[in-house]
Amino acid sequence: MRIAADCSNLFHERRISLNFNPLTTGGALHLGRLNYDKAHHPLGLHKHNNAMEICYLARGRQTYVVNGEKFQLFPGDIFVAFPDEIHSSGGAPEEKSILYWVVFDMNPEKNLLLLPPAEGEKLRNALLSLPKRHFATGKNLHLPLDQAITEFRKNGEWSNSRIRNCLAEFLINIVEIAGKSAENTVNYSQPVAEAIAYMQKNLGHEVWLPVLAEAANLSVSRFKQKFKQEVGIPPGEYFLRRKIGAAEEMLRKTSRNVTEISFMLGFSSSQYFATVFKRFNAMSPLEFRKSCS
Repeated sequence: MRIAADCSNLFHERRISLNFNPLTTGGALHLGRLNYDKAHHPLGLHKHNNAMEICYLARGRQTYVVNGEKFQLFPGDIFVAFPDEIHSSGGAPEEKSILYWVVFDMNPEKNLLLLPPAEGEKLRNALLSLPKRHFATGKNLHLPLDQAITEFRKNGEWSNSRIRNCLAEFLINIVEIAGKSAENTVNYSQPVAEAIAYMQKNLGHEVWLPVLAEAANLSVSRFKQKFKQEVGIPPGEYFLRRKIGAAEEMLRKTSRNVTEISFMLGFSSSQYFATVFKRFNAMSPLEFRKSCS
């Protein structure tokens, strides 16, 4: 096992990337975690030879593209790139988010996670035959991955065994959830849906938390808690994302200049609008428009 640099607080690290020795982890090749507080440049085209990549989004939003099909991830979602599939973020930035990814060698001659041969083959076949590559799972699927990262860094006598157990738990959870998952739709409670509808109708205005809480018929504190629990991000950030989404549409489909768009969407200045836009897209509004032409 390669020993990574020690870090006292895992959750404040911007990016973690661990390479495993597949001989000791049973074909587990890589485990990563990013915690971005702003958008980064898009993920380019790549593939994993004879290996499967599984991504879990704990917070924020992410986009992936495979075979020309776009998948928008929400908090609690899984995305799978099957062996040798070319995939990317399709030109979309890696967004402000917390995202985990793991890569496993799917060679049938190797014993997955050093499980008993029959169990390893059963798990491998279940992963390769997942009914869909993108589905919702609920919350906290990342907990065994956090534990695996911690064990990797401890590099203790039993760390390899514990890492394999953590990864097995993660994979088995995915297989079980995928078998039960319904169509991947986002269903919000009525209070949150009411607040989202109110935001959408008022993209060109300033919207305050007490007004949103009133639209949801909740106290401010309860509204903030419930909104973040269901949507994965605070209401203020969600509202900014919707504004930026509307700005992207106007930059793509109209000839309005940046100043016009910024005031149409209620920003106090074009400079502030450009700052917020770059935070979520890793490029300025003009660079975005140029990339769409």
